[in-house]
Amino acid sequence: MSEYDNKNKDSPLFVVTRHYMRMVVVILSFINAVRTGDWQLHLLSLEHFNKYFFADDKINYARMIPATLPC
Repeated sequence: MSEYDNKNKDSPLFVVTRHYMRMVVVILSFINAVRTGDWQLHLLSLEHFNKYFFADDKINYARMIPATLPC
């Protein structure tokens, strides 16, 4: 897959589509973590969500992440 990504990295549409696909995978993994109660997957997906919160100017969502972490 990385060979395919490198071959098409000059296409703006491809770059946006791959970025969108990565976001969808993170969302699906978060939903899976919540439904199955997998705490490690939950934390990992929140870690990936964090960059999207800042990129989309969702600062309030990003500020709530530490509230879900264990003490």
